[in-house]
Amino acid sequence: MYRYIGKKMRSMDNELEPGTTKRILCRFVVDAQGNVTQWTIVQGASSERLEAEVLRVVAGMPKWTPGVQNGKPVAVYFNLPFVFQASEE
Repeated sequence: MYRYIGKKMRSMDNELEPGTTKRILCRFVVDAQGNVTQWTIVQGASSERLEAEVLRVVAGMPKWTPGVQNGKPVAVYFNLPFVFQASEE
């Protein structure tokens, strides 16, 4: 998952002041078939472009292995933090 995010995430340095850090918390569901659905921003960074980039990456995730409960696949919620950090110039 982290390799996928690292490959797909676009650089957003122009959205951040030098030396600042922004944290976005994204919630999504991996359904019983392994599809990533119901993605939403739970905690934003007051930057629509950063939030849109997070949603774009999460929406494009490949299928996951679904959760299992009592031997049957079930939907599972995930909370995934994204941290954007600008270098000090």
